[in-house]
Amino acid sequence: MTNEPPLTAFLDKMSKTGMDNTKIPKGGLVVAKYDLPQLGIFADQTYELQSIYMQGMKQGNGIAADGKDDGERQGGGIIDKIDLPELDLSHPNGFSNIPPGYNLYIKLYSEMYHGNDAFRKQAVVTTPQEVGLVSMKDEVFDSVLVALPILSFWLGTCFTFSNWYTAKYGGSFLDAFFRT
Repeated sequence: MTNEPPLTAFLDKMSKTGMDNTKIPKGGLVVAKYDLPQLGIFADQTYELQSIYMQGMKQGNGIAADGKDDGERQGGGIIDKIDLPELDLSHPNGFSNIPPGYNLYIKLYSEMYHGNDAFRKQAVVTTPQEVGLVSMKDEVFDSVLVALPILSFWLGTCFTFSNWYTAKYGGSFLDAFFRT
């Protein structure tokens, strides 16, 4: 990992995430909704999506026309790994075209949880379903929906007390707050 300041690193990853809440590119930020403490994944924490891939057994017999197994042909017993450019959260399995026999895996990393000796400063591998991923856009939108009623309550309370003070002692709105 680089030695850039944490805020700079966060803003850089945030800019890679984009505003599309269904497709998350490599290097984007996601929020986990389930705890997996053995993997250093905790609910409502942000992680960098370092890798997205499908892995499974290749279909076919793996034997070339000359009868030799060249290891490059599709065949039974050969594990195939297919890298993907982005994770599609609009599909329940995370990608729309997963072939039979393949599973979708992701690598998640957080400097706070994985930047120690226990995880050897490496990303952890899991499936999107295990951690319950949501996009940063969805998480920020949900936070704003929670914050707006609370903010409205406290602004209304401040305005009400300011009006009572102004009616009783005179002065302006700022006088009520700073007693000038």
